[in-house]
Amino acid sequence: MTHLKTILLFGLLFFTAPSLWAKVIPFSIDAAQFRYDSERTLWEMYYSLPDTSLTYTGSASGQTGELYIKTTIFSSRDTAVRQEWIISNVKPLALKNNVENLVGQKGFALLPGQYTVEIEIRDLNDTSAHARSSFPVNIRKFESSRIALSDLELATAITKENVDQVPAFKKGVLAVMPNPSLEYIDTLPELKLYAEVYNLPLTGNQAYMANYTVFDAAKREVFSVPLVRNYSSDAIVETVTLPMDIVPTGAYFVQLTVYSPAENPVDSLSVMKKFYILNPNMKSELDVSMSEDQMFALSEFATMNPERLNSEIEKIRVIASLQEMASFNSLSEHLAQQKFIYRFWAIRDPKQETPVNEALETFRDLVNYANTYYSSIQSKEGWKSDRGRVLLKYGKPSEVNRSDYNVEGRPYETWLYNNVQGGVEFNFVDMSGHNNYKLVHSTAIGEVRDYNWQARYVRMNSLNPDNGR
Repeated sequence: MTHLKTILLFGLLFFTAPSLWAKVIPFSIDAAQFRYDSERTLWEMYYSLPDTSLTYTGSASGQTGELYIKTTIFSSRDTAVRQEWIISNVKPLALKNNVENLVGQKGFALLPGQYTVEIEIRDLNDTSAHARSSFPVNIRKFESSRIALSDLELATAITKENVDQVPAFKKGVLAVMPNPSLEYIDTLPELKLYAEVYNLPLTGNQAYMANYTVFDAAKREVFSVPLVRNYSSDAIVETVTLPMDIVPTGAYFVQLTVYSPAENPVDSLSVMKKFYILNPNMKSELDVSMSEDQMFALSEFATMNPERLNSEIEKIRVIASLQEMASFNSLSEHLAQQKFIYRFWAIRDPKQETPVNEALETFRDLVNYANTYYSSIQSKEGWKSDRGRVLLKYGKPSEVNRSDYNVEGRPYETWLYNNVQGGVEFNFVDMSGHNNYKLVHSTAIGEVRDYNWQARYVRMNSLNPDNGR
């Protein structure tokens, strides 16, 4: 999460509708590609989530939490593959506040091409706890006529001990514990990397050079470590542990470049990965060492194409001021529009010193929630519905009161906000019985107001021509 430190928070439809303040399960996702066979590529997905995000049911022996996870990968034409599994975690009753990350991985053998990955999670002990994500993946083809290099996998541990006890993380004779968060939190952090090198020549001097270079967030070199490796096979494993105690808290990049042969190389290839160092003994230096243009260049907004940018702008219109949208409407160049949305979120970032923009993350959580629970035939993108718009603009309500469908009237919801304009309410009525809730009355300034909304829209015997629109 493009890696956003903690990414991909999402919702899943359940048989029973959750309350608006349903728990969204936070989790991190990362991935790496490796050669599988002559035609297919192995796409490995790594995920982690805090154990405190599960709901536990108690027994005499302890507490058990379970999550259902489904990953579906679509090609341009149809579903390519789907996997479903359940992860369980058991902890003693006494350890109510124990916090550790639950880490897992799944592998998918795919032909090269463009795919869309959809991930769904739900808590089997709490139907209101959920998560969902969707993102594109480009599966690459590994060259057969020259050296080839897998992606870099960031790990928390790489060991030859007790490999068979962790079969999910076994790679040959190694057990590689992935680090999906891409964070290394320690006063003496160590960056652990795993990669694979293919198609090495088996004649002449059988040695290659692996050069590891660490860059800061502005792509300035911090240090470089060249290593000469001897080999006896045309496909080998490349691992390294780099001490990172000399660098301050911040975002970094690590690049692996393989040169073959080690002396007088005729072939080379590089891969790069972003990661984060959180060292409590060394404060971040990004605020004094990077310009706004450098920060923008490293952001996701610098890579947005016009279609993605227009989608993002359409969403922020809900919360932007008139002056902000007037400024955007005056821009014609794509780069200027990208910088506008970068600054829009930068000034709303409550913690400038952290790699993630918490305000943007919260906003996207709300968008994902609305898309999951408020979609209908009329508004397939739930954030565009009336409830979705109110959710994005005002946040989650303090209280929600619901009335289900009955012979006397349509279903409706009343949202109460205690901390908005001294206390306001929003009333939504399901006009068609298909999750098509319309805002019919609110006491908030600038919103539709109709104190006769129940008689006009809820009562089924109403003769109002707008009733049932």
